[in-house]
Amino acid sequence: MSKLYFKEIPLEPSEFSLDVIVTKSHNKAAKFLKRRYNLRKFKTKSHQLLNSVRTVESGTASPLKGEIRIVMILETLNPAIIVHELVHVMHRMSRETGVELSFDAQEWHALAMERLYNETLKRSNYQIFNF
Repeated sequence: MSKLYFKEIPLEPSEFSLDVIVTKSHNKAAKFLKRRYNLRKFKTKSHQLLNSVRTVESGTASPLKGEIRIVMILETLNPAIIVHELVHVMHRMSRETGVELSFDAQEWHALAMERLYNETLKRSNYQIFNF
């Protein structure tokens, strides 16, 4: 039985959060997404779910009450994959918040990437789910 690890990381200074899911199981990731975000339909092929980033609008019946979340789903805490996926997170965050990723904003971008990378790697505050 494989486990699923989960944590929320606030995307400061915005009101958005990054939800990080770590699991080797496509089925567990899909089940968790359906439950947490109250998604009625969630179809994706396994090669499209693990090691990916997506923006999810939660259902109104979920505890998140329609909040939009950026979700990063990792197969492992491999540093190279984390950095790769965090680039996608930064672009999604830019799209959702309107904060432009530009030459003039590169220090903010670098500091945000560093913080998100360190938080993602920190194993001590993941919640563990067994299915």
